[in-house]
Amino acid sequence: MKKSRFSNIGLTMVLSMILSGCSTMVHINSSVPKAEVILDGKPIGKTPLKVRLVNIAWSEYKIILIQEGYIPLKTELDKEIKILPTMFGLFFAVPLIWCYGPKPDQYFLLLPE
Repeated sequence: MKKSRFSNIGLTMVLSMILSGCSTMVHINSSVPKAEVILDGKPIGKTPLKVRLVNIAWSEYKIILIQEGYIPLKTELDKEIKILPTMFGLFFAVPLIWCYGPKPDQYFLLLPE
């Protein structure tokens, strides 16, 4: 009975570590408040805003910020190595597909036209 309980606790810990590394809450802000944010071709709101994005090594998030009187900014979100999923992958020999994702804080400077 004890062995089963410990294995269930271990399985729960492993699953929570995997799932916690799957996404990042990203805060998008700009030098100009209420700039329209377009992420991968879809309008998602106005700055400042928060959006949950998937951490997958090969994902590239393209972003456009638009505000009247300013030059539209087209770029990609900054990315970083995700420590928890990387450590989990190294210790448990799980593929490291969630080891690289968007940084949680993104700030963009819009320039006047």
